[in-house]
Amino acid sequence: MSQNKDLKKALLAISSFTLVFGIVLWVLFSVLVMIGVSSTGLLRIVCWIMASIFMVVIMIGLIVCFKRLNGIRRQIMLNNIYVKLKELGFTTEEIDDRQKVFSQQKLSRLKNTSRKLSKYIEEKRQTK
Repeated sequence: MSQNKDLKKALLAISSFTLVFGIVLWVLFSVLVMIGVSSTGLLRIVCWIMASIFMVVIMIGLIVCFKRLNGIRRQIMLNNIYVKLKELGFTTEEIDDRQKVFSQQKLSRLKNTSRKLSKYIEEKRQTK
């Protein structure tokens, strides 16, 4: 479970970085646009080119950060499923076989699997 705590810290760090990164570049973009609108000649062209470059950097940076966030969320879900399967009494080899299948699934499907396992574990506890 400490691995999940480390992953959650990484999730928080990346999302905080994404927010700060986006805000700073957006402010720079806005300043360049304001300068570009109010100026003339070569300065106007340079400002618009720099603003366009900043916009592309913002978009690429946000896409990369969100992909990392999804990767971390996926790993947290896989760890949760591993713990739940272990709790149900599966052996490590059986869990590894299932993890190969789970690692190919989408995040929403992993969440549903985790919920179903939780319900099954809860029902099993209540019947004991």
